[in-house]
Amino acid sequence: MLFAHQHVDHNGDFWNIFIDGWQGPTGRRSLNLIGPQVQELYDTTVNFFRTDLEYRAGLGWPKDGLLTNVNITDVTENHYSLDLDGVKISSIPVPHTVPTYAYRFDADGKSVVVSGDLTYSENFASFAKYAEILVFDGMLTSDFSFVPEQARENLKNGLKQSHATIEDLAKMAADSKAKKVVLTHIGLGNVDIESISKVFSAKGFKRGNYSC
Repeated sequence: MLFAHQHVDHNGDFWNIFIDGWQGPTGRRSLNLIGPQVQELYDTTVNFFRTDLEYRAGLGWPKDGLLTNVNITDVTENHYSLDLDGVKISSIPVPHTVPTYAYRFDADGKSVVVSGDLTYSENFASFAKYAEILVFDGMLTSDFSFVPEQARENLKNGLKQSHATIEDLAKMAADSKAKKVVLTHIGLGNVDIESISKVFSAKGFKRGNYSC
């Protein structure tokens, strides 16, 4: 499991996956946790649920993959790359509201880059250079029409402090020369595909080279 950062919309499913993915006769028996502050996340979880975890382990399931045989890699600016099952995983910090990292996965001459949540970063394009697929934070592609009109602009302006605009996404994608861009982490509301298309087309992308 890799974490870009520790916000509840990015780690909120961890507890169910951590416990339910382990328990039972066919549960996992090893676990790799990678990302910023994952040691703290793991320790806090185990300490809080210790009685429950010991009870479940007492039913006869091995502790491997839960309390033992767990490999933890805390990603920091000084510890940011590793090899896992033949895949080279590298990362860089990106600007957000808490420590946040983008990931690059390289294997067999191909690469996938996942941005995490971010605002514009001058370092990002070189990190994502020539990626086959660039998965980008598309939060600001939404019009947030679910929010009352009087609060909508305040929300958008606030989110611009932690998420890149469409124009910034298109610039970073074009500068990276990524082959395909996939916009994810879409905000609630409507997405104006035509407006997005115009911005990305102006940077040289064709419609089949990006998607939401």
